[in-house]
Amino acid sequence: MFQTMDLSASALSAERIRLNLIANNLANANTTRDAHGSRAPYRRLLAVFEPGREGSPLGVRVTDIVESDEAPRLQFDPNHPDAIKAEEFYKLDARGQITSTPRDEYAALSQEAFRRMVDGKLGYVEYPNVDPVREMADAVLASRAYEANVAVLQTTKTLISQSLRIVA
Repeated sequence: MFQTMDLSASALSAERIRLNLIANNLANANTTRDAHGSRAPYRRLLAVFEPGREGSPLGVRVTDIVESDEAPRLQFDPNHPDAIKAEEFYKLDARGQITSTPRDEYAALSQEAFRRMVDGKLGYVEYPNVDPVREMADAVLASRAYEANVAVLQTTKTLISQSLRIVA
């Protein structure tokens, strides 16, 4: 019976971590900068689950927290302070004016590929790859799993209590 409690406790811990990550994802759904102020949108965090402890097939544990590899969501808003601007693609002259020469990191691209890339990004803002609807659905699933494990713990506690009454 105590194994059942260990199993449920491990699941409660894993679901708590999952719910915390979901809350963090939702809180950062519209941030365009990282914690250091750099223009890098927040990346959705996901928990990686594996079976319980080493040598035990029971339970579950979070072995890693990874960033989603989904691309940022682009939204056209040229007046936003974090909108992608032409100076990010072109060299600047001595006076700080934009030239028609691509920056060195884009030199390997053909003119056509470079133009398509620039035209497709100018004025867009990169937002986190967080979908609030998906996050809320995941939160409901995690919450239900948490509730189910609390119910298992309560049932196990009741069984142990009744077993002790029979013995005593």
